Amino acid sequence: MGSWPHTVLEAVDMILSEMTAEDKRIVRDTPEEGLIEFDSWGMGIRNSMGLWIGNTELLQDTGKFNPDDASMVIIHAVWKELRSMDDADIEASSAGNENRVDLSELMEIA
Repeated sequence: MGSWPHTVLEAVDMILSEMTAEDKRIVRDTPEEGLIEFDSWGMGIRNSMGLWIGNTELLQDTGKFNPDDASMVIIHAVWKELRSMDDADIEASSAGNENRVDLSELMEIA
């Protein structure tokens, strides 16, 4: 599938481009040891980015063999990028995403 990201950086960019400012702040403000709480979001990442069905390039770029582990690498990379952003950066990077599905809804679906 041509729309899948091939690297962790591409995956992070794709995710950040779709997140609301509120969700970015939630993830940014989560302690590192709390990232495991986003496993349901990880299921969405695994499914939408083809980690179970052939996106071997992204899987290899995470350095993991298991899609569950690979999605946590991506979540951690998103978190790390958000930790480098202040509220103004988050607001500016989220313009136009107000009507996107928010993280809490994604976690409830899974």
